[in-house]
Amino acid sequence: MLRIKRCRRASSNNKKILISGLVFTLVFGGVFGVLPQIAKAADPTATSGKAKMMNTGEYLYFDAAPYGSNVTVSDPDPGDSNRRTLAGYSWSTDFGWINFGDAVHGGPVKVTYATGDLTGQAYALNTGGFIDFDAYNSNAYIDTTTGEFKGYGWSNDGGWVNFEDTGARVDEEGKPNNPTATHGYSSAAKTLEYTSGNWGMASGPAGPYFEWSGATDTAGTSGYALGVDGYWVYFGTDPTAEPTTAGAYQTAAT
Repeated sequence: MLRIKRCRRASSNNKKILISGLVFTLVFGGVFGVLPQIAKAADPTATSGKAKMMNTGEYLYFDAAPYGSNVTVSDPDPGDSNRRTLAGYSWSTDFGWINFGDAVHGGPVKVTYATGDLTGQAYALNTGGFIDFDAYNSNAYIDTTTGEFKGYGWSNDGGWVNFEDTGARVDEEGKPNNPTATHGYSSAAKTLEYTSGNWGMASGPAGPYFEWSGATDTAGTSGYALGVDGYWVYFGTDPTAEPTTAGAYQTAAT
């Protein structure tokens, strides 16, 4: 843990600082990504977000709130070519409940392990219609690294259902790993590197300058990893400070 203590300002352009620590934590997102592993979880993993009905502008909701949607994605099944299986219901503001796990009406919807392609049909309870992931040039899939839904599925009730960049995804579990290396310099030119616990001079506004690396988001029990989106960084005198409340959020690793 590297903490930066600002002691006094000699002038408007020079700062004397004591280098002893930088406290930071990570949040999910999508900068550093890792390939998924086949990981067995105790239970299927929930989904969230929504897909857009292109003809009406309405949505198919995967979030638990406010409608109570509960679609899940199973772990890879070694007895079924490592395919994953979707189960549960999502709410369509156009057509009501959509069952992704109906084994009677063309389902359940499954995920091809190697490509993430969605196959099968999701059944619309109120209309008897379906969202087809096999025919009609449907190309919906779940990104094998991030767990994000992509592409389009065809609804015989409402036309194309857009999963592309609408926020639908398999929820990730666990936390990313913190950076493994942190360095501090007197300026962005990095000609003088600080040693933790020692005094150092920095000439503003170019310094001091800090950078870190090695932050990774490993695939948790879901087998998907969204990656690291950014960092909560705290500069101050309190070694017990919580970066998410006392620090600032940034996406750059500097």
